[in-house]
Amino acid sequence: MKTIRAIIALAVGVTGLCGASAHPAAAEKRAGSAAIPNACITKTRILPRTPGWAFVLNFEKFGAENAPIACLMLYRVVYAPTDFIEVPCKTVGVGNQVTFRDGQASFDGGYIFCSVNIKQQLAALDPPAIVSDVQSYPYFTIVAVGAFSNTLSADPQNNPIGYYQPATTTVPGLGLYVPLLANSRQVRSEFNGVANISVNNALQADKPYTFTVEHDGGPAIYTATHYLDDAILGTFGPREPVQFYTNGGAFWIGVNPRDLTLTFTGTLDEVIFDPPDGGRPPTFQNTPQIAFAPLVLK
Repeated sequence: MKTIRAIIALAVGVTGLCGASAHPAAAEKRAGSAAIPNACITKTRILPRTPGWAFVLNFEKFGAENAPIACLMLYRVVYAPTDFIEVPCKTVGVGNQVTFRDGQASFDGGYIFCSVNIKQQLAALDPPAIVSDVQSYPYFTIVAVGAFSNTLSADPQNNPIGYYQPATTTVPGLGLYVPLLANSRQVRSEFNGVANISVNNALQADKPYTFTVEHDGGPAIYTATHYLDDAILGTFGPREPVQFYTNGGAFWIGVNPRDLTLTFTGTLDEVIFDPPDGGRPPTFQNTPQIAFAPLVLK
C-alpha cells in the first residue's frame, strides 16, 4: 500500500476584477452570510498574500456515480475566499480501483479527473474575475508526501501524483512524478514540456517522504529545485516561466493523462491547486500544513 498526501501549487493570479452579472450556468456561491460549502473546505490553511483562485478536491462531497465534487474558489481579498463554484469530477476505474472513505480517496489502478475552464468560470461570477487565456508565472511549487511500496518500473512517468493538462493537447502540461525505476529511483517534475530529474535518490519503500519541486528565480533566469524532506536533491536551469492555460483543461489525479495506464496505488486526503509566491511550505508530516496563497496542492 502506498499512502500519498500530494500538494501541487499552481501560479494563478487574477489580473482584473470588474462588475457584471453572473452567468446562469455557474454554480456560484458567495461567502459571508453562509458557511463555506463542504466541497470547498480544506485541511490546509490557505493564507493569501494576493487575490487569486484555488482549486480544491477534498473528497467530502459527491455527485452522480459516486464521483467527487471539486471546488474552484476565488479570493477577491487576501483574508478569506469570497466565491465558490462547484466542479463535478469523474472517477475512472472498476471495482475497488478508486474508493472513498472518511474524506480520503484510495487508488488501485483508477484515477480522477476534473475538467474545468477556469477563465470562463471566473468570468461568470458576479462581479466577474478576469484572467487571460494564458498566464506566465515565474514561481510554481509542487509538494507531495507519501510512502511508496509499488513495483519498480522502467517508465520514468510512472507514479504520477498530479498533473494539469490544457485542453489544447499539443501544449505540454505540468506535473509531479516519483517513479521507482528498475535502474534508479527518481524525483521528476515537468514544466513547459521540460523534465527535471533527480536520480539515484535514497528512497525506501513504505517510508513517508516530503517531495518538493520549486520553480523560481528571476527576473530573467529561472530554476527548478527538487527537495527530499527539505534537503536539496538537485537544481536545474535555466528554465522559462511556467505557462498556465486557464481557458480549458483538466486536473488529473493519480494518472498521467498522456498514458492512462500509468497510475499509482495509494491514498490522497486532499488536493489543492493554488498560486505560489516563491515561498516553500515546511515539512508537514507531523505538523499542520500552512499554505500561503498564492502557494500550494495537498
